[in-house]
Amino acid sequence: MTLIGQNLFGALRAMFGEASATIVSNRRTELVVTSPPGFGNRAVRLVTPVGAGPSLNFLYDPPIIPGIVSTSGPCAGNTQITRTGANMLGVDRVTVGAVAGTIISASQTSVVFRAPPGVGLDLPMQPFAVAQSGTNSVNFSYIGGACCVHTVGCGADECVLVTEAECNARGNGTLLGVGVPCSAPCTTTIACCLPTGPCLQVTDADCIALGGTSAGPGSNCASASCAPTRTCPADMNLDEMIDGGDVQDFVNALFSSAPCP
Repeated sequence: MTLIGQNLFGALRAMFGEASATIVSNRRTELVVTSPPGFGNRAVRLVTPVGAGPSLNFLYDPPIIPGIVSTSGPCAGNTQITRTGANMLGVDRVTVGAVAGTIISASQTSVVFRAPPGVGLDLPMQPFAVAQSGTNSVNFSYIGGACCVHTVGCGADECVLVTEAECNARGNGTLLGVGVPCSAPCTTTIACCLPTGPCLQVTDADCIALGGTSAGPGSNCASASCAPTRTCPADMNLDEMIDGGDVQDFVNALFSSAPCP
């Protein structure tokens, strides 16, 4: 960097903020210096034997992350990421999407941080140094998504953000999709075997209300095997007893002239 002015000969120091530059050459009207590592906007002033002169502003180049390299991590966050580049000293924030991660360290050529929790694919990962954003960004993808964990008999599904492998390992989990947030509907249907044998594709809660039996998470009526739960042919009212109640149910059904369900 070359500074042009008057009475520059004999300058003792060139200060960039609080950091001292290296003086390369010194003439009466020209001073050549090498700027120290830094970031943001810094006041440059010369210190001479007779005092300091007026200052001028020097703006360091913004952080640069070379190339477009996709990086990924779990939805829980906390993935430690090292990004190399230039002008990284002073990076005090790295965002994934719009959420800031946790800075561990920053140097002139790299920044180390932990990704925040989140969900989504190809989110811009942007460094900032004192509100000065980087000139380019790389993409970060969370490798998980919304997993609906189905508990038979509870009538409700719980949504968790996990990887596809973690969702499948649960046995009762259904992945709504990688990158899908838990704000998506998390109500799944199951094959519900009614006591008399028919199968209905309904939610677990509806199956409970109908007195049916779930064929299991992810089941469907096209492949489910449903059979009447009556173990004794004469047990008309399915109370596991053969008595007058069965005769009365038969007589009522006989005179109702209603079709079979």
